[in-house]
Amino acid sequence: MIPSITLLVLLLIQLVALMLIYQQISKSTLFWKEIVGLFLVAFLTLSFMNYFFYLIIILYFYVIGIRHHLKNKKHLAAFYAIYSVTILSVIGNIVQLLIDKFFSTNIPITLLLQLAPFFMNTLMLHLFKTNFDFLVENYEQINKKILVNINALLFLLCTIQFIGYFFELRSQNIDRLNVMKTFAFFVIILILLFYLNMKTQLLQKEQLEKLKEMQLNDLTEYTAQIEALYGEIRSIRHDYVNIIASLKTGIEENDMAQVKEIYTDVLSEVKQSLQNQKYDLIQLRKIKIPAVKGILSAKLLAALQKEIVVNIEILNEVEESYFNTLDFIRILSIFLDNAIEAASISDQKQVTICLIQETNKQVIIINNSTRDTVIDKRKMFTKGYSTKGEQRGLGLAIVKDILGNYPNASLETEFQANHLTHTVVIQKKGATG
Repeated sequence: MIPSITLLVLLLIQLVALMLIYQQISKSTLFWKEIVGLFLVAFLTLSFMNYFFYLIIILYFYVIGIRHHLKNKKHLAAFYAIYSVTILSVIGNIVQLLIDKFFSTNIPITLLLQLAPFFMNTLMLHLFKTNFDFLVENYEQINKKILVNINALLFLLCTIQFIGYFFELRSQNIDRLNVMKTFAFFVIILILLFYLNMKTQLLQKEQLEKLKEMQLNDLTEYTAQIEALYGEIRSIRHDYVNIIASLKTGIEENDMAQVKEIYTDVLSEVKQSLQNQKYDLIQLRKIKIPAVKGILSAKLLAALQKEIVVNIEILNEVEESYFNTLDFIRILSIFLDNAIEAASISDQKQVTICLIQETNKQVIIINNSTRDTVIDKRKMFTKGYSTKGEQRGLGLAIVKDILGNYPNASLETEFQANHLTHTVVIQKKGATG
């Protein structure tokens, strides 16, 4: 194998490693056209820009991120692009130092070690338990200045690294400086990963605290409503005793006019009172997950305050969630908020909530009336899309992102006769069918 071909294969393997790192952290699968484009861009820019081709590669991955799922998360798209190129450069340089010292004449091992940055990155992410998915799902809550500063630091490291390559070609006396610089950069990247991990853990803790506070408030409201309902039921029971006594008197005296009057005026009023939708709250006793019970009661009361007709059905007791509890709460909140808002401005003003617990499966059905006559189901889960105005179409996109983390979950959306229905089905982990 001649040196020029070896260099070509070397670059190809490095690009494969770069692509694997990007896909690993961004959870994006590149299309074949994007892969071919990456190779073409790399070879063309390397020919014209020498080692400064990294600028175009970063821009290329940034555009891919925007096109895939990060249109409204530009700082994160930049982070994935810069991090991928930087980690390949720094770890790749460490690998090259080892190759020069131990394997300089062994071409097969040299080529094989070009994939080392990908495996090293995998090990680092595992050791630091860095959760990039959490960054995507909670992008709106993340302080953007943190991402801007991290991106700037990574870009600076990457730039210094590639400038170093440029000067290495013109000097043979900077090996020691190169070693010190590369390992210093590697330590900085480790510190950044540790910092990111600490920040995500802190944000997770804050979210859990908010969830607990929300759960406590919702359950307090739920308890107060239940106590009020039981008080009304006791009052109705007392009224029934008096009504029966009045009926008995009318029957004994054969006063049918009195019996009809009691039935028409009094019993019908009591019947109407018992049919009040607030008594549907009692159905929530079948839910044994406090956080879920709390959010459903809060949304049900919010809907009733807007004079929306709410039907709630809970088939069998729900003792556990097959979703992470926080994810389940977010999914329910988003669907119900959208349903209540859409129903409140529709003619029928209806919302139906159905939870079905089966042996190894849970089904959540949310149906609501809407004033829309046509809905584009393909677009409604994309970021930024909304029939309610700009910057308000993020909820359903978040649901899609959450469900993307559950291969055992599915979502179906139907629109018919001015009614929108979302059906989420999740299988218990380890269950089939």
